[in-house]
Amino acid sequence: MIRRISTKLIGAMLATVLLPFLGLAWFVDHQVASSYSRIVLASLKGLAKDLASRVDGRLELFRRDAQLWAASPNCAWAIGEHTEASRFPEKQVGSTMRSVEERQLNLFVETRAAYDLVLVIDHLGQLVVSNTIDRHGQAFAREFLQSLKTVDYSQYDWFADVRAGDWVQLDQHRSPLLAGLPPPASRAEEFGIGIIEPVRYPYEGVEDRIIGCVFMLANWSAVQVEIATPVVKDYFRGLLDPTDYPSAYAWIWSADADTIIGHERPELYGQRVSREIGLPQLTAAALGSEWGLYPEYTFQNKRKNAAFKHCLSAEQGGFGWIVGVGIDNDDIFGGVRQLRSLLQRVTAVLLLLAVLSALVLARRTTAPIRLLQVHARRVSDGDLDARVDVGTRDELGQLAGDLNAMSAELKEHRIREVKAEKDAAWREMARQVAHDIKNPLTPIKLSIDLLQRAKRENSPQFDRIFERTVDTVGKQVDHLRDIANDFHALTGVEGARPTRVDVAKLLGEVVDLDLAWAEQLGVKVERAIEPAPVLIDPALLRRVFVNLLSNALQSMPDGGTLSVALRAREGLAQIEITDSGSGIPSEVRGRLFEPYFTTRSGGTGLGLAIAKRVIDSAGGSIELEPAPSGQGTRARVELPLDPA
Repeated sequence: MIRRISTKLIGAMLATVLLPFLGLAWFVDHQVASSYSRIVLASLKGLAKDLASRVDGRLELFRRDAQLWAASPNCAWAIGEHTEASRFPEKQVGSTMRSVEERQLNLFVETRAAYDLVLVIDHLGQLVVSNTIDRHGQAFAREFLQSLKTVDYSQYDWFADVRAGDWVQLDQHRSPLLAGLPPPASRAEEFGIGIIEPVRYPYEGVEDRIIGCVFMLANWSAVQVEIATPVVKDYFRGLLDPTDYPSAYAWIWSADADTIIGHERPELYGQRVSREIGLPQLTAAALGSEWGLYPEYTFQNKRKNAAFKHCLSAEQGGFGWIVGVGIDNDDIFGGVRQLRSLLQRVTAVLLLLAVLSALVLARRTTAPIRLLQVHARRVSDGDLDARVDVGTRDELGQLAGDLNAMSAELKEHRIREVKAEKDAAWREMARQVAHDIKNPLTPIKLSIDLLQRAKRENSPQFDRIFERTVDTVGKQVDHLRDIANDFHALTGVEGARPTRVDVAKLLGEVVDLDLAWAEQLGVKVERAIEPAPVLIDPALLRRVFVNLLSNALQSMPDGGTLSVALRAREGLAQIEITDSGSGIPSEVRGRLFEPYFTTRSGGTGLGLAIAKRVIDSAGGSIELEPAPSGQGTRARVELPLDPA
């Protein structure tokens, strides 16, 4: 009797509701309060850790911004331009790069909305260029900009460290550089954090030397926002009634664990926790551990609990600040009271519903389940003609209908799948063969046309053209044979045959084959090719080059310039094929290497997909990007050099 599903279902539903109901009073009064408070305290610790990570992340973002600006070639060029103008005033050196850098700095400051100043300073401590607008997009007064130029930055303590090649960060402070600006809107905006990154000589082959630095002054409000009151309060919104607002708030102390540098109440900035606030036990707790809970304390006649977490130390790239999060005890236990009342009401209702529904559901559920079980076994055994009728219109009846439909669909799908797989395999093979055969046929056709024209015109170059045509046709016939062999290999009979290949020779041959086509189109071909041995299947690599060159020539029906370059640098063979054609729309650039995707009216869209597969299998990379001139496309292929 107990083994029947109906009996188990009734017993389980009654036990699930009745037992919690009987133990509800004891559980709520003795366990929920302590468990709930532990959860809240654990949440405090988690929130403190999260806020500390966000503050550290904000500082890391400042550091990365400084590194990016220091590594920018425009920054180094602007310093070089400034240095040359200072050393040789008689040359009347222009300010092109400094103007460019100023525009970029203004755009960066306005976009980031976090920096008051971004200064580029040379190795003598003289200002090269700075932002001329504030983080709100308002232009600085001319007098203020002039004051920045008159400052001797070499007199600051941090300048010597930067000249020595070290990066420097300045803790929260009021910067004297901002003395000429109007008062900020809030006290938090009076402070800032400084990050100084050295700028090194940018060219290879020259000794590493410091030519200047980038000074970035981040406004403190960009850090304060990470511990903003709404963010902290929303974290605990579930503790209280939706109409109430949690008392939680956060703060930041300096590395001494005693000085307030960030708080929702700006009047507390700079106050000592142990003296002015009168909570020395909090300072002691923060100094004694990296992460944990403060002892329970009273502040402004309210009992509170709080947690803290140390940010990264100076050795780790931070300032060693301590982030704290606190909440009133009334909020913690207010949720317990609400939970106790809710549990009592819900349990009473569930008990009544469970008793009534268990009896009905147990009887209506088990019979159809047995039929479905038998049907499922027949289908799993491979009988796709099996059908079941449970005789009901509820979910089980719908499930039975779905299972019957699924069985029929599985049978049809199995038949269609086998046929579709065969058809798809043949279609793909046919498309790939047609695509790859078409490329060799083009130079064959053009060479024959050129030969016929030379014959009709009795050209004195007929013999030379005849020999070149015969040679071209022979090579392309060999290429067609290689294509056939390659597609034979795709069937699994044999794989790629990587050998040591001189990319320069192979690339030159492919370019020579397309010279007649380029001449007919009026395309000027430029080459800059140097030896570069790689380990790859030469036939597959030839296919890649043929495809890329064909695409480039097809994009210049009215003539243009085709540039082919090959360099061996940093262990890589770097191939660049640049055309001055119509280019590739930005909205489709991300799909170029998808199979069957093409931007032309003809073609199968397999060429670039095959090229990418070939290059990837050889451990290289391939990408298409706009040409540096702004017109046309550049194909970049990189393959690892063969050290043998």
